[in-house]
Amino acid sequence: MLPLLLRKCILVTGIVFLVLLLLTFALEDKAIFIWDIIMNSWFPICKVLTPIEWQTKGNILLGLMWFVSGLAVYSMAVGTIFIFISGLTKKIFAK
Repeated sequence: MLPLLLRKCILVTGIVFLVLLLLTFALEDKAIFIWDIIMNSWFPICKVLTPIEWQTKGNILLGLMWFVSGLAVYSMAVGTIFIFISGLTKKIFAK
């Protein structure tokens, strides 16, 4: 059985991921502008890790993989920060 903190992190990460994915499809043009700014730091990491042979212009599947992996990483970061802050506030208000 997973510890409670890890289960909370997985749950919040999944919720944040689905909400961000839903907002991406709902807000199309605005979301593309926002994701372009946010993913600027993620795409160079993906470019270094991806073999050169795969990096051809118009490789839509590779671009989608980079986007979804970036979305997952940012969701994990937001979920972990949320759990950390909620844990701190619970400790502060419990006193």
